Amino acid sequence: MFPSFANAVLLAGLVGIAAPILIHLLLRRKSQRMRFSTVQFFVKRDEQSMRKRKLRNLLLLAMRVCLFALIVLAFARPFLRNLNAAGSSGKRQQLILLLDTSASMQANGLGGQQWNRAKQFARNLLSKLRADDRAALVTSSTHSSTASEFVPPSVLLQKLDAIEPTYGAGEVSEGLQQAGKLLAVSDPARETTLQIISDLQRSAAQNIGTTPLPQKLGVKMYDPGERFIPNVAVTDLQLESQNSARVMVTSFSDENYRALPFKLRIDGKEISSGEMALSA
Repeated sequence: MFPSFANAVLLAGLVGIAAPILIHLLLRRKSQRMRFSTVQFFVKRDEQSMRKRKLRNLLLLAMRVCLFALIVLAFARPFLRNLNAAGSSGKRQQLILLLDTSASMQANGLGGQQWNRAKQFARNLLSKLRADDRAALVTSSTHSSTASEFVPPSVLLQKLDAIEPTYGAGEVSEGLQQAGKLLAVSDPARETTLQIISDLQRSAAQNIGTTPLPQKLGVKMYDPGERFIPNVAVTDLQLESQNSARVMVTSFSDENYRALPFKLRIDGKEISSGEMALSA
């Protein structure tokens, strides 16, 4: 397997190998003719000396050329491609996307809304698949469902644009069950990967270990969430009248919040706002 180069353009520097060869030719000792009455005493020794000198000069030239070539190759940064990746790239792929659509995915952080980051990550995965690969989509919220069975990646990209987060709680284990049903009807000749995209809220991942998955299944995880944003959720809601409600807010964060701002809207109308204190 031939190596690849991170900076292949720098390989043009190998032309400079001609420099040490030219130096060798220019600095080569030239023989001079001299008249002697007889050469029977030193002809043999002179021939041996010339052979050693030529061998030494050739070795020196080879070392210079090799040193120059190694310097050029070092700057070109050679590397060997992953053999496993190369082998799998020729095999047809089968991707199952398990997308968390719970309310917590709408949280905003320094990098923007994590729902937008999650969808962009899913788009990037689908864009890397070939036209003859297949992909499926499972959405996970209060109730998980199969949004799309195995279809070409371009078709699933269009369906993905229409998916929006809900206002329910997440349940990743139920989404894994839906993914298991897709595995039962999948093509065994394809290489299958399950990609979970979720912020892994504690309430959503409590029963994640109860769903059995095939040992040979490749499972990957992407968490678009941020660790240093308030992790709070509405855990109970009771509407007392048209303009009042009793709301329980629970913090799942590792930090105390002394003045966390909040707004309560019912049917788009702001009923209450202020700040609340929440313990870790």
